[in-house]
Amino acid sequence: MSFQSYESYGIDRVWVERLKKKAKEPYRKERLKELAEGLTREDLQDEDLVTELVSRGLKVLGEKATPRQKEQLVAFVVEQRIDPDNMMHLFRLWNMFR
Repeated sequence: MSFQSYESYGIDRVWVERLKKKAKEPYRKERLKELAEGLTREDLQDEDLVTELVSRGLKVLGEKATPRQKEQLVAFVVEQRIDPDNMMHLFRLWNMFR
């Protein structure tokens, strides 16, 4: 499995840094965990579901995004073919966003 950088999807590094900082706040971190709880690989391949998850995640973080930014985030998630039950996938993502 080969993960591509979020930057190759046109996602701005400064924006990601701001999102990461907000996601570390305890309340928001717990809300995001709840949002991701129980997701499967198939869920993360469903563009409509990922679009809803992106919107809800941005709301938790108190961030507004342009339609283009949302499209970029959805494309990134879907095309990574993330398996939340595969520790190697999670480790690679963690390294990408740490």
